[in-house]
Amino acid sequence: MKRNAEDLVRVIDAVQSADILVGIPCCQNEETVTVVIRAALEGLKQAAPDAKALVLVVDTGPSDGTGNTVRDFPIRESGVTLHYHAAAPSFRHSAPYHGKEGKEIALRTILEASQTLGIRACVLLSGDLKSISPGWIVRLLEPLLQHGYEYVAPVYQRHRCDGTLSQTTLVPLMHTLYGKALQQPLTEEAAFSGTVAAELLGDRFWSSESLRSAVDLWRATAAVAGNYRVCQTVLGTLVRENNAGPVDVSDILVQLAGAAFTMMDLYYDVWKRSTPAESPVFGDFHEAGAAPVSVNLDAMIERFRLGVREFMKIWSGFLPREIQVFLQKAALQPCVKFQIPDEVWAEIVCSFALAHHRKMMNQQHLVQTLTPLYLGKTASFIQENRNLGPEEFEAAVGRVCRAFGDMKYFLKVNWPA
Repeated sequence: MKRNAEDLVRVIDAVQSADILVGIPCCQNEETVTVVIRAALEGLKQAAPDAKALVLVVDTGPSDGTGNTVRDFPIRESGVTLHYHAAAPSFRHSAPYHGKEGKEIALRTILEASQTLGIRACVLLSGDLKSISPGWIVRLLEPLLQHGYEYVAPVYQRHRCDGTLSQTTLVPLMHTLYGKALQQPLTEEAAFSGTVAAELLGDRFWSSESLRSAVDLWRATAAVAGNYRVCQTVLGTLVRENNAGPVDVSDILVQLAGAAFTMMDLYYDVWKRSTPAESPVFGDFHEAGAAPVSVNLDAMIERFRLGVREFMKIWSGFLPREIQVFLQKAALQPCVKFQIPDEVWAEIVCSFALAHHRKMMNQQHLVQTLTPLYLGKTASFIQENRNLGPEEFEAAVGRVCRAFGDMKYFLKVNWPA
């Protein structure tokens, strides 16, 4: 590993400076990494043909053939350097973890290289992409190089039942706190300026284990919380090499909702005085053609009912009395009439955030008890909105955001306690 670190230093010394860095985090992606590299090289040729560029593959997975595949890749483009770097994960997650091991050290390596080289633009492309095309790199770079934006987030074509945690919770909370939000805040791909790269490198994020478990969400939140020009760009259909096994929704909530609550502490000085701002979208988004997602609404509602019976004693310590009464009545509703209104859900999430901030109990255990409530809201959201047209569905997501927005004063008044 020491030899690999020395190799990276030698490459940076040889390159000395670059206009663009394309960082490709990898974790056992021997089958797809060449697809990503090829798209990156062609995309660079189209977006910035005269730019000096470094394509840096950072591998945090167990040893496989990825290194040899990258080293053997022929580079014919002048002004472009390709380098493979093996990096060990910086820490082991103490809680159940969903995601690629070592993502945080891959990002840090890319950010450090960006700062050392003095780059104008950095593009992140996950090594497991199968649907990538050169146009993705063009669409990620153009807002930076031609329109003066500092952070570009992708928007992918997806089914409306895919990403309900973002639609019902993460996006509304982000919009409420920071005045703007990204439609899909959990993407592994992004592009940003050298200024943003330096800011991310110096962020307090690196000392927090709970945030390092949610590196993509943190990066997106840091962008919207910062005083940067942020935009989004439509890339199309997302297909990844699927190496992941089944995941538990409680683990995902601990990682992502827990991280969102932790960032409320980290960025309190920002969100207490934030004002609304736009995050424009380049390109047209179309839901049609996205892969369908199978959901079992009855099973979700049953998990909600079980949670009300099991966790109400815990929730009574911080949920308002009227919310407790509502949840007990909702648990008796038949599935076809089951509903959790947006206003109720917003108050639940903000109450959990306050309890997390005040450390009323073990924070991981606290967020785990949010699971049945989240499943109930997800079932309600899908049941209410699955037959809506695209514009009507977008309006429904907007109503969730407004319900959360109505809770900001409540959060500001109660947070410093």
